[in-house]
Amino acid sequence: MSKKISFIGAGRVGSALAKLLSERGADAGLTVAGFSSRTAASAQRAADFVGASVFDSAVEAARQADIIFITTQDGVIAQVWRELVDAVRAGQLSLEGKTVCHCSGALSSAVFAGADERAWTLPPSTPSMP
Repeated sequence: MSKKISFIGAGRVGSALAKLLSERGADAGLTVAGFSSRTAASAQRAADFVGASVFDSAVEAARQADIIFITTQDGVIAQVWRELVDAVRAGQLSLEGKTVCHCSGALSSAVFAGADERAWTLPPSTPSMP
């Protein structure tokens, strides 16, 4: 079964990870759906680099994916999470069965405050690689 991946944040980390997954993820059933970013130009550059779509918002990116990577700057990750949670509360988004993760080396999965109180589950944080 194929899994679609969206990226919220289209900078170096998101673009590089998406490129790798677009080139090597097919064997694992992974497809890069696209990007949302603070600016449309940034999302378009990343989408062109990978051959993916551009989404108008983080919520739309989350709607279109089974796996959601938040690849923004560390200081923005909690804000993006709150935006997704607000959309869930407003009935605009379901995170049921989706995986949400971030690529910060400094923050744990605790940045996803309230995830354990909702009707969805998130995987436990992955230990750091040596």
